[in-house]
Amino acid sequence: PPELAVDPTGPALMIFAALPWVLAGGLLGPLPAAGLALLSGLLQAFWDSHSLFLALELAVLAVIFSLAVKQRYRTPTFRWLRSPLAAAGLVILAYVLIDLLIRPMSVNGQAASRLDYTLTNLPVNTLAIGIEMLVAGLVAQLVAHWLPNSWGNSSPLLPSPAERSLRMRFLMGMAPLGLIAIVTLMVGDWLAAGWAARDMLQGRMSNAASLAVENIPYFLETGQNLISQLAADPRLLSNDSNQLMKTLAEDIRLVPFFTQITLLDKNSQVLASYPTADFVGPQAPIEEITGIQIAVNHGVPVQTFTIQPSPGQTTAQVSFVAIVTDATQNVKAVLVGRSDLSFNPFTRPIIHSLESLTQDGGIGMLLDEDNRILIHPDPDRLMTRYDGPTPEQPQLVDDTAPDGTRMLTYFHQAEGRPWSVVLSVPARQAQQYAINIAAPLLAIVLLISLIGFLILRVGLQVVTASLQNLTHEADQLAQVRETFRALAAG
Repeated sequence: PPELAVDPTGPALMIFAALPWVLAGGLLGPLPAAGLALLSGLLQAFWDSHSLFLALELAVLAVIFSLAVKQRYRTPTFRWLRSPLAAAGLVILAYVLIDLLIRPMSVNGQAASRLDYTLTNLPVNTLAIGIEMLVAGLVAQLVAHWLPNSWGNSSPLLPSPAERSLRMRFLMGMAPLGLIAIVTLMVGDWLAAGWAARDMLQGRMSNAASLAVENIPYFLETGQNLISQLAADPRLLSNDSNQLMKTLAEDIRLVPFFTQITLLDKNSQVLASYPTADFVGPQAPIEEITGIQIAVNHGVPVQTFTIQPSPGQTTAQVSFVAIVTDATQNVKAVLVGRSDLSFNPFTRPIIHSLESLTQDGGIGMLLDEDNRILIHPDPDRLMTRYDGPTPEQPQLVDDTAPDGTRMLTYFHQAEGRPWSVVLSVPARQAQQYAINIAAPLLAIVLLISLIGFLILRVGLQVVTASLQNLTHEADQLAQVRETFRALAAG
């Protein structure tokens, strides 16, 4: 459910739940059937759905079923509806319409969120009620066969509305075709609008993700090249701490890439650090400590690690580790350059791409090779593991946010690098786009349908009035004819 951090569950399939009120509808009448359906809905709401709207839906469905099997109209259509199985099918169709009207009112959130929740759950809810009605309809069909005098209504057959009015007959003959045409147009319009909205949203997310991943290799390669160049500076071999500090300050001002540069000896002791010495040396993150040991013991030229942000930073940091060697290529020290992703000029396009969907309620994330979050609107989520879908190819998939919101997630991994970009947008945004696209055409269809109905009704009224006049004149002619016959016989 929207705005509720609970796991979504499908409806409980209670196979015989509809049987009591279906039998009551055929044996006792609408009111007993509605009462049993209301009780059944309350029990299901208590144990499963926790929604009182279900009880109201079932009560209405029970009345519809009872009226269908107890009506006594004599035309084939109404005779077919007296069959319990046919009436059960009518109830399933009625459930779809009632659920579309009631379910949006049973949840919180924006209109698009409610509509998305309703449409998402409609197929499985219809399947559940359909199986229950099928089982109840089969049992009721057997009861109607075994107890024909008790089932339904044994009163005399009555003329149907179509038999009592020519206008009604024409309308009932045309109404199914017109209704099918209108529903087909509306459903087709909605589906086309939904596909168009999803494709439009996917296109925006694909463009934003592509722009973001294109800058990832440049950032990493630039960082590795810069730290290697800085580590090759012979001034870093000096034993003068002031000279080392001056060199690091010059390097960090010359190239605005790193936010902190630290020089450590082979024992991980800090020789110099600029602009601060916070969280370096023995206090450094475990990734850096491990990288320094690997660099000293194995002489690995350059390494890259992702580490926690420093206090006050809104993104994670990337640490570049390079060895400092003397003329004989012996490792004398290790140079560590940290880059704040929110400060680095090479990552600003990435951040801009991740924030491009903020106006749609979207969230952009940058992940490292271990699926740890490096960039996220919520700083508390930094360096936590992303547990969402990670398809092998860039594509749009359905996901659920921690607060229960259904999300559309686009995952795109950078080529040649294990980093990835994740963009998530609430599914209600796609529904809102679909509403904006479909609403004008739906309004036109409804308006044309209403105008067509009025024109048809007025036309039928003129035709039936003419037929009534002809009938009246024919009666008068017949009376005149009988008068002449009487005079001739006299």
